Amino acid sequence: MTLALRKKNNFRSDELQDSKIVSYINNLRRNISKLLVPNKTYKAVAYPYDNGSIIRIEFVDKELGKDEVAEKTHTISEAMRKAGLEIFDKNDKRVNPELFRGTNILGDKQVIFLIKDNTSDEWTDEKAKSDIKKIVYG
Repeated sequence: MTLALRKKNNFRSDELQDSKIVSYINNLRRNISKLLVPNKTYKAVAYPYDNGSIIRIEFVDKELGKDEVAEKTHTISEAMRKAGLEIFDKNDKRVNPELFRGTNILGDKQVIFLIKDNTSDEWTDEKAKSDIKKIVYG
């Protein structure tokens, strides 16, 4: 599956961030596809922010699976709001990204949110495999 990328701007750091997100999502898809029931897949939308990215994974019918990277925001609060992750007061713009070091996994039966910091080892194939184990087996 090809990942639909947002229009790139002229900032090299955004391009690097996009490429690591795309690679990570592709690694997730490759490793989790054999665990899903027939006719199911997921749609992944990444919401990058200055210190990391939130990846919203929604399980859908196989023909609806499509991935994308949203426009980068500056704060984790903005990214949470865009991703539909409202675990804090909507008016509180001061969510500290330090609360979400490494990989943090939140979700229910249909939607999973991965909140990942920008540390390079959080975006590897090995980390994708590790995150899948946490999602599937706890």
